Amino acid sequence: MSKQYKFFRIPTQPDKKEELELNQFLSSHNIQFVDRKFVNSGHSSFWSITVEYFSDKSDSSASDKKDDSKSRPDYKKILTPDAFTLYLKLREWRKEVAEKEGVALYAVFTNEHLAKIAEKRIITSQGLQKIHGVGESKITKYSKAVFEIVNSFQKSLKTNDTSKKE
Repeated sequence: MSKQYKFFRIPTQPDKKEELELNQFLSSHNIQFVDRKFVNSGHSSFWSITVEYFSDKSDSSASDKKDDSKSRPDYKKILTPDAFTLYLKLREWRKEVAEKEGVALYAVFTNEHLAKIAEKRIITSQGLQKIHGVGESKITKYSKAVFEIVNSFQKSLKTNDTSKKE
């Protein structure tokens, strides 16, 4: 496996071709990180999208990559049991948000983002800013809900610890 980059230029008024190309690429590769920047150039404005992904040297077709699970992190093994439970709660929330907004899951947060939030129990905007790929727009849009989930989880852990002692 090697780290690769692919760049997309999506006009502000894209035809479905650009969107389809981007979505097909994202769904057929092991995506590590997606960064998007708006380039304001008047009538020629566009979204610059950089995709960091893992690829084997041969860069085989998407149909050959159906079983990418071997190259993806197993967060159940990586995270502590409590962090993994929080990670699952964050994934449930992300799924609901993505469905409501009609966007892909990774457009809300990637699995890696959620794992870092769960692992570090992040409850501040400064903490989110330290996660590679989490920008101001995600922080503004989603931080309140994320912090509520993390705080609620922390409280439930404390409640469970207290009830076990009694």
